Amino acid sequence: MRHTILVAVAALGATAMADHSRRLPSHRIAQPPKIDAAIGAEEWPEQTRTTGFSNPGDNSKDPFGTEVWIAYDREAIYCAIRCTDPQPNLIRAVEYRRDSSVNGDDHVLVGINPFRTFQENDFTVFAVGAGGGANVEFAGGRAAKREWQGEWEAKSRVTDTGWEMELRIPWRVLHLPGPGTRDVEINFGRRIPRLQSTYLWSNLGSNERFERNGVWQGVDVPASEVAATIQVLPYQILGTSKDDGMEFNTGFDARYQVGNRLTSLLSVNPDFKNIENAVLSLDYSRFERLADERRPFFVEGIDTLSFGGRSVRMFAPQRLRTFDVGAKAFGRVSDKEMVSALATTRFDHETAAVMRYERTFSTDNLIRAGVVHLDDRVGGVRNTAAGIEAFAQGERWGGDVFYDVSDDSATGKGHRLDLDVTYRERYWNGFLGFQQITKNFLPRLGFAPRRGFKGVQGGFFYEREGATGAIAQTDGGVSFSDFQAEGGGIFQRGAEAWYEVDFRNGLELGAAWGQSEYFGKVDRFYTFGATHPDNNPYRRMNFGITGGSVAGERYNDVSFGGNYRFANKLTLSGSFGWLSLGDERARQHVVSLNYEIDAYRSIAGRMVMRDDKINGYLAFRQSGNLGAEYFLILGDPNAPEFKSRVVAKVVYPLEFKPVRKASGQAVKL
Repeated sequence: MRHTILVAVAALGATAMADHSRRLPSHRIAQPPKIDAAIGAEEWPEQTRTTGFSNPGDNSKDPFGTEVWIAYDREAIYCAIRCTDPQPNLIRAVEYRRDSSVNGDDHVLVGINPFRTFQENDFTVFAVGAGGGANVEFAGGRAAKREWQGEWEAKSRVTDTGWEMELRIPWRVLHLPGPGTRDVEINFGRRIPRLQSTYLWSNLGSNERFERNGVWQGVDVPASEVAATIQVLPYQILGTSKDDGMEFNTGFDARYQVGNRLTSLLSVNPDFKNIENAVLSLDYSRFERLADERRPFFVEGIDTLSFGGRSVRMFAPQRLRTFDVGAKAFGRVSDKEMVSALATTRFDHETAAVMRYERTFSTDNLIRAGVVHLDDRVGGVRNTAAGIEAFAQGERWGGDVFYDVSDDSATGKGHRLDLDVTYRERYWNGFLGFQQITKNFLPRLGFAPRRGFKGVQGGFFYEREGATGAIAQTDGGVSFSDFQAEGGGIFQRGAEAWYEVDFRNGLELGAAWGQSEYFGKVDRFYTFGATHPDNNPYRRMNFGITGGSVAGERYNDVSFGGNYRFANKLTLSGSFGWLSLGDERARQHVVSLNYEIDAYRSIAGRMVMRDDKINGYLAFRQSGNLGAEYFLILGDPNAPEFKSRVVAKVVYPLEFKPVRKASGQAVKL
């Protein structure tokens, strides 16, 4: 989800220089407002108010009008946003649950970075929809556990003149710099889905220029007052299955916040088996692909352990199927320095460790370094991979360098080198780079699907959003690569082009063409796709077809799918795909359902058909609120074929406050 929200914030960027890098004086209030979605003049002083939103594509002003109020006290930041709308009956307000996606609803975004580093990974974004749904993507990433997110609060309502919301963000839920008067990086956005338009208070530019975020001036950031509390989420599982007999399992996740800067986690015997894994699409690829990571232990702080850059990930948590004990810590040790570390072990099987360091020098100028180690005692393999990367970006020109090495007990030593030059303009950007990845470069805990080549690659990309006219957004691009194999000959040489257009009525059309030569064998493809309505994820259909040839063999891939949310809160979604390559055939169909009993109780399920194998499961969930969570699962969410299995699971939160001795007395932290 984090990618969706950050792209939404970045896509808010406008091109008019007058509206970027705005300044807003801070105001400290004596009486906090009541968070009830009713914006009262007596609660929100006029000096806390600002307005002036504009569209990213053509710099047109917000046609309806958006007002923002923001203030703070020692305990929290408070924000209110009023979204005027001449047709309130057309406001989309479907989602009402916390920790749910509001991308399909009318919604607003509030982004905050207390460190003012103008770096994407330091930005915390709160999204609040008109129907009351809300979510947050914390800087660095955080799992969707209510106890771990802290006591932030959001309320919204539709009115006769539009809709409005109020938001409370306790200081203690954010990573904070040292106390004192500071300028805080901030921005606000509004999305109107029926217009296919987004408006931003301080424009980032069409190239996602985070240095153009606004500044909230003179904020008295308080001293860290995070209670030294250990939050523990133990679970217990009891069940039975036809294949495995009785099942009993127990374990826990624990979280300890070290002040307002560092977060630490401990997981013992985690329950990965009952977490629904993402399913890769049926698309053909010559190289390995990885599905998205969904397991809470790895999702928490996942961005802080990421390094590797284009086409390489030095650490991919999907490589670790499970562990017995895992620990991690991440956060800032200073305003400019971030550290993170992870370690896991499977007793008598393997141990793994990751460490990363990042130093920010100025806007868009930073350096990262990291190391990853795996000791696979069962396979008899030891692997260490390390890397360093640097980024520098000016108004238009920029560059980056990546240098990684690996040492594997089975394959030996290898390295990877990337050198890139980038250029960005009003609606377009491009890059030209050199890349070398030796055949023996092997980060076993990472993702480097292509190895044993060197050469050049580049691309040119265009994107423009407009507030008026029939076309809401267009984007496209061309790219090329020319890589020579390590032992001689062509490794990959090819080019591709694509173009997409979003119409104001919700229709999205896209087409792509490409040709590549791999070791003398040529692949050619063309793709066409359509989605309608693209601006309504609750009721949407999509279709795609890809044709061409792979090494002279005819290739076809057809897919269609959609989502439909009924009035009774039942949502059905499906994706259906057929692939043929020469005489080989494959098919994959995925059907999911979710019925919302109320805000915290639901029934969900999924069926996956891969060729002749079918798996399905159904689960009752009572989760998402504070307190105990309950699950009843029929089947195995991730088995290749259906399992006759019934499992009950309970998760209950506990808190422990360490006590230390001071001057002969017990002092509760």
